[in-house]
Amino acid sequence: MSASPTRATLRDVPACPACHAVHSIFDRHLTIESQHLAYFPDDALIRRELTQALVSVSSGYDLMTCTSCGLVFAAPMVAPTSSWYQLAYRAWHVEPEERWEYPVVLRELTTRDFVYEIGCGQGAFLAHCKSEGVAAFGIDFSSHAVETCQRRGLSAATSAVGMRASVDIGRQASTIAAYHVLEHLDRPDDLFMAAAEVAAEGATLWVSVPNVSRVGRVLDVIEPLDEPPHHLTKWTHPALEAIGRRNGWILESVLDEPFSWRAALYVVVSQWRSYQRLCGSRGPLTRSRWERIVRISLYPFAFLWLSRRRVRAGMRGFSMMARYRRDRELAQKSGARV
Repeated sequence: MSASPTRATLRDVPACPACHAVHSIFDRHLTIESQHLAYFPDDALIRRELTQALVSVSSGYDLMTCTSCGLVFAAPMVAPTSSWYQLAYRAWHVEPEERWEYPVVLRELTTRDFVYEIGCGQGAFLAHCKSEGVAAFGIDFSSHAVETCQRRGLSAATSAVGMRASVDIGRQASTIAAYHVLEHLDRPDDLFMAAAEVAAEGATLWVSVPNVSRVGRVLDVIEPLDEPPHHLTKWTHPALEAIGRRNGWILESVLDEPFSWRAALYVVVSQWRSYQRLCGSRGPLTRSRWERIVRISLYPFAFLWLSRRRVRAGMRGFSMMARYRRDRELAQKSGARV
């Protein structure tokens, strides 16, 4: 495939990572340099370090859209290394956070359950499980994050999603959870196969990803952090159903994060020319005092603009969470690992 085609021909199109169809169309090409510039417009040093950590994709990414299930995916499907994420997250000052998904899943658990979390980070959800008396174990590809979990008295091991945990967990999990992991993976099937390896009969799998109906996507806003190399895929309901079914997981429901006016206004204002003229290169990824003053001063106008469109456009919150049930018969029919 050429670096910047207008439309991919059938023989050039990679298989969709979700449904494996080969009927996808080319959207646009992203260079590594342009993405790193969008991430860190005022820090040339971190941009160089990130580019050096991503030499495997020096030619950049094509964005493809599957015409069968609607998944948007990167070509090539190559994820950054753990060192890239450590550099980026340190520069972004990413801290452990509470997620709306946690109480939703916790309400479904009892002290008889055993939880296995894929991509546990520094243990925010594991800590909630512990406080509720629910046994839980997590894996993460960041050794630093796992060490933090262990210092907190949480059970965790360093492991990539496509590999078995480095310690034997000793039992099967009744609940598996992966919060905002799937969109980062270059082999999304690995998450569902990893879950199958530890799943008890009829286990529940919770998978959350950015919402297909979030404000930025409904308004067709380009959000750099929702694109490669940070996110390799953008999921739809049919795509979530397809990848689950191929791996022996039945999609039972998809829950939406409640709509947030604060997050919605943030997205809308950042696209306005008046905001961009006043802030220059200091976009919403750069939280300067001036940027904050400009953004908040424009919020009332954005509220009036958005209030007339929100319901009609079906806008939802930032994330959506799929609930799957393990089906041994489906797994056998599909050839997935039982």
